[in-house]
Amino acid sequence: MLKAKIQWLALGLLVCWSVSNAQATENMYAVISAGYADSEFAQYSGGSVAYKLAIGYEIHRQWYIEGGYQRLASDEADAGDLLIGLEGDALFISALGKASAREGELFYRLGAMRADLSGYRLESSTCDNAPCTVETAYDDGIFAGVIGIGFDWYVGLNTMVRFEVEHISGEDSFQSNAAYLGFRYNFN
Repeated sequence: MLKAKIQWLALGLLVCWSVSNAQATENMYAVISAGYADSEFAQYSGGSVAYKLAIGYEIHRQWYIEGGYQRLASDEADAGDLLIGLEGDALFISALGKASAREGELFYRLGAMRADLSGYRLESSTCDNAPCTVETAYDDGIFAGVIGIGFDWYVGLNTMVRFEVEHISGEDSFQSNAAYLGFRYNFN
């Protein structure tokens, strides 16, 4: 009996807390985007499909904070040539400045990310007492800066279509240029 009352009390408090925090979601949105990224790292230089999932929050009428997960590269190495593959995932946080219009919002992005990149690279070694190069697997974690620009078009009351281009530059000469087309849902 007492256990049931405590459970109902906890459920009631959870509902009250959820209702009181419902106003916080008024300024939140979610984005899912897919596109193409051209990346360079170690001996790899190529392009592949990329995507990102993000949650954003409007902190001011002209500013958003956005964070999420991003797939930077998904180009698996070929057994014949291991150097042609790169796989990369990242977590990012960005500040987005925006300019609103009737058709949507123009925005620019400045941010930082922590990326995990894996693939193969050539390294100098000694083979039979002679210098040689060998293909060695790597799994590197790097920090990178992000800049971008895009536009969110209104297609409904709470829905927008996003087009975005971005440049990422990071440690160990990592570079990536990407273009994305996505969907944004505003929680208000």
